[in-house]
Amino acid sequence: MGPRAFTRRIGRNESFNHASNAFAAALAGVCAWLWGPIVVFYLIVSMALLSIVSVLTIRAEAIDTAPVAFTAGVPDRKKNLLVSARS
Repeated sequence: MGPRAFTRRIGRNESFNHASNAFAAALAGVCAWLWGPIVVFYLIVSMALLSIVSVLTIRAEAIDTAPVAFTAGVPDRKKNLLVSARS
């Protein structure tokens, strides 16, 4: 990715994030209008299950572990801070 592509990538990610939030809100509104407000809870559960399934379909080879390789030997509570500061 690199520093030059960072802002473009973040902008693209945020665009998808906002679009999916708008879609989920519209879907919840339509479902609540058609079947009542209780259906929103079922919708949330189904979206959570779909999210779990999508994460479980990620192949291990598709995950780039290079950004965290430099944290070998560092306690776990400090690794997140180091990785965040480096990226």
